[in-house]
Order: sequence, then C-alpha cells, then structure tokens
Amino acid sequence: MSASGRCLPGRNAPDGSLTPTGLQEFRHTFASLMIAAGVSAESAQHLPGHSSIQITLDRSGHLMPGNEHEASRLLDRYLRTGEDLA
Repeated sequence: MSASGRCLPGRNAPDGSLTPTGLQEFRHTFASLMIAAGVSAESAQHLPGHSSIQITLDRSGHLMPGNEHEASRLLDRYLRTGEDLA
C-alpha cells in the first residue's frame, strides 16, 4: 500500500483488483479534473501546489484539446467589439 494508504479500484489491474495509489496520483487527478472543468491553468497550478505552470501543463494539458475553437471565438469577439471576459 502507498504512503497515502489509499487504493483505487481497477487501476492497472485487469481483474479489477485494488492497487496502491499514491498522493502524487491524487494531486495529478485533482489538477486534471480542474482543467477538464475549465479552471484556468494558473489556478490548476497553485491549488495542488505545483512549483510551475509547466508541470501542470505537461501533466494535464492534454485535457485541453478543443479550446482552440473557444480561444478563436473569444479573440474574434474581442477584436470586433473590444469586449473581454470581464
């Protein structure tokens, strides 16, 4: 068992048995869920305690595909109207 004393069902186990899960995996999951929910990368860096935004993006950035369309839409709106998100 890991230092956290936690296990998740079916993780890397074909038979669905429980395998040890460490604190780092929970931190990664926490940051990943925040990014998938639309939380800014900066907030997703600070809340789990990553030392740099690059760590957060390297580990969880793959959850951000599709944001290109939203970014284009927001930039287009800003250029047309001067209206930002605030």
